[in-house]
Amino acid sequence: MLTAIAPDPAQVTVLGDTYRILGIVLGIDVIWAISYTIWPKKAPAEAAQGA
Repeated sequence: MLTAIAPDPAQVTVLGDTYRILGIVLGIDVIWAISYTIWPKKAPAEAAQGA
């Protein structure tokens, strides 16, 4: 599939490495978002009292 975007084998390797890094970053971001959904941050004491 990547050969349709970049027919040169060297470019396919670089493109694949880029997609691998983007996949790792996206995975971390998804885990981070899910963790905030499951365990949201607690409000500061002042905001909780309605100050």
